[in-house]
Amino acid sequence: MPIEYQIIRCSSCLMFQVQQKKKAKRFSCKLCGKKQSTQRIYAQSFKAKDLRPLVQDYNMKEGSKRESEERKRQARARDGEEEELGDLLGQRTDSIKERVEEGLENSVWNAFQYEDSDSAASEASEEDSSSVTLNFDAYAELSGNKRRGNRRKRLPTKKKAKVNTNESSYTRDSTTAPTPKP
Repeated sequence: MPIEYQIIRCSSCLMFQVQQKKKAKRFSCKLCGKKQSTQRIYAQSFKAKDLRPLVQDYNMKEGSKRESEERKRQARARDGEEEELGDLLGQRTDSIKERVEEGLENSVWNAFQYEDSDSAASEASEEDSSSVTLNFDAYAELSGNKRRGNRRKRLPTKKKAKVNTNESSYTRDSTTAPTPKP
């Protein structure tokens, strides 16, 4: 069975490369050394030399795309667009902070937060208004009474008849069944 080769792309360095097909779908990048799983196969062949020109072409196109993006970014930096984008990003973070604060104020969990100033007054009112007991001793007494009341009562058992199995009361003969002595 011939060896099959495939073109795959590294997810971290974004470079195309030729690898032998394996049973396992994991590979390590030849350039950066990162281990990863195969996400997409761009081409397959039984000869690696058929795939090498394709890999070179793909990498050249990727490189030219990156260079053009870098030039555009530098041009925007010269024109001052970066400052405007920074202001927009700052506004976004402010609005996100406001949304988070509003969410915290309207949160259901605020009812469960401890407040030091009202803790004594709220404890007294909570004990009166609810049936939840926080005192361990009271809980132990309460649960003990419940446990004792819910226990299953034992029924009186019938006494089994005792069978006397003394050897002296029986005689044993090899041909007959055992008979009691008179």
